[in-house]
Amino acid sequence: MTDTSRPRSHVAHPKDFDGKDFVSFFRAVGLYIAGNRRDFPDDESKIIFTLSYMKDGHAGAWAQNFIDAVAASAVVTG
Repeated sequence: MTDTSRPRSHVAHPKDFDGKDFVSFFRAVGLYIAGNRRDFPDDESKIIFTLSYMKDGHAGAWAQNFIDAVAASAVVTG
């Protein structure tokens, strides 16, 4: 079921980021978040969204390490 009271954003999703051309990726993510503010109520949702596009290359490795560290910290601090 879709929410018809909310206009649909026409902002393009960012392309997957591999660690190259950070400025373009940063701009695309920022533009997407700005155009879909209701979907990003807090910083955590913005971080999760951004990490989901960091899949390959150095960016993918960095994102995976970050996710693993956060998960390990959550387990330790409960």
